[in-house]
Amino acid sequence: MASKHRYQTDWNPGKFLQRAEEVGQACRDYITGIIESRQHPEQAYKSCQGVLSFAARAGHKRLNDACKRAIQYSDYSYHTIRIILEKGYDKTIPVDEPPSNEVPLHRNIRGKEYYN
Repeated sequence: MASKHRYQTDWNPGKFLQRAEEVGQACRDYITGIIESRQHPEQAYKSCQGVLSFAARAGHKRLNDACKRAIQYSDYSYHTIRIILEKGYDKTIPVDEPPSNEVPLHRNIRGKEYYN
């Protein structure tokens, strides 16, 4: 293996979980979810590496909050965390509050009675 790719031989689930735990419990749970969502753990290593790289760019607190948000949606991918951090959803929407599925009251919303 080329010298610039040898560092990948050290990758294993335990290493990613240990690094994620340094960020926070939600990050560790999210990395666990990424690893478990793939058929083989090796398929998750690049996603795990990408998610953990956000700790250096966004900070541990923001990454942990983004992981909390993504866990609520049960969406385990690098792309999800990237979008949450880019859009600032980790800061603007309370993390502990689940998203509401209720339709808001508005005069332009007809409701189920209209279609009977």
